[in-house]
Amino acid sequence: MDKMKQWIVRAFKGFTLIELLVVVIIIGILAALAIPQYTKTIERAHWAEAIDNLGQLRAAEIRYFAENDAYTPGTGCSVGGGSCTPCPSGSDCDFSALDITDPNDISNAYYDYNLTEASWDDQTFTLRATRRTGKYKGAYIELEEDGTWDKDQMYTPDDGYTAVTH
Repeated sequence: MDKMKQWIVRAFKGFTLIELLVVVIIIGILAALAIPQYTKTIERAHWAEAIDNLGQLRAAEIRYFAENDAYTPGTGCSVGGGSCTPCPSGSDCDFSALDITDPNDISNAYYDYNLTEASWDDQTFTLRATRRTGKYKGAYIELEEDGTWDKDQMYTPDDGYTAVTH
């Protein structure tokens, strides 16, 4: 019986190098599978934040129109045809007239938000969120005053530029 105890104690002193390597390889495989999904989830969260901010800006612009019988002058951005210079933070093209927190003032924002000059004749405006950094830098999302999305140029974090229905 004494020999049996010595064998058990000696047999379970630690892990072999092979066992440790197998564990490290399994952790590496799991990490390789999880990291791309994690980054995609983060991008979706940023995209959803931009969609939400555009909706809030649209509601504020409509409220402004109801109170002043005119839309705000806009941010000086020429939206349409893909040409839009993002509104630099701290410039005079902000959303201060809308009496809301300007989404461009947030230092860690992932999008620049712009508003086209509203047309007095047809009483329209377009809001645009342009991606600042990352894989989709320069990609944008547009929301019209009637709540429709510009599906020709809209992107999703999953597919890149695609038509999106909301």
